[in-house]
Amino acid sequence: LNQEAGFKMPEHINKRNVVKVATEMLVCHKLRLLSGQIGTPMPDGGYWPRPVNGFTRYWQDLVMTDAKTVIISSGHRDFIERFFDFYGLHLPDAMLTDEETRQLKSPLYKPDEHLVRMALDLLEVDTRPDRRTLYGDDPNKDGVLADRSQCHFVLIDPAGRHVGHES
Repeated sequence: LNQEAGFKMPEHINKRNVVKVATEMLVCHKLRLLSGQIGTPMPDGGYWPRPVNGFTRYWQDLVMTDAKTVIISSGHRDFIERFFDFYGLHLPDAMLTDEETRQLKSPLYKPDEHLVRMALDLLEVDTRPDRRTLYGDDPNKDGVLADRSQCHFVLIDPAGRHVGHES
């Protein structure tokens, strides 16, 4: 870390915290590198990072309904905000990202259904399960999360990569 990222491990860190501190340092360095790349032209005429096919259409349609929106992502808040800004998309009403879930005493990851409860708390809403819809591009993480949380699931998969699942 000292040579590659320019970080120096604080001397007061005990051995139990080294992994946690090192993880935080690596995440910060990764974000610094990748955030500066948002909007970089790609050889095919697109821009990096390319949204999942269909995402921008789904998102714009969803925002037009005045529905409350929350992003549940293993991504990072700053990166997501920059991504949305680059593509001219409205930000969600709330975000539950890696920064929040990684800091928990027992970190949560998809498809843990507690993530949906936390997201609803952020929105300060308590909707009936039949009024919740989870959009996602991964049936194994997002689809299982929706099922465990009693949410309707919409798979964003216009290229048909996930055989046996409807979009």
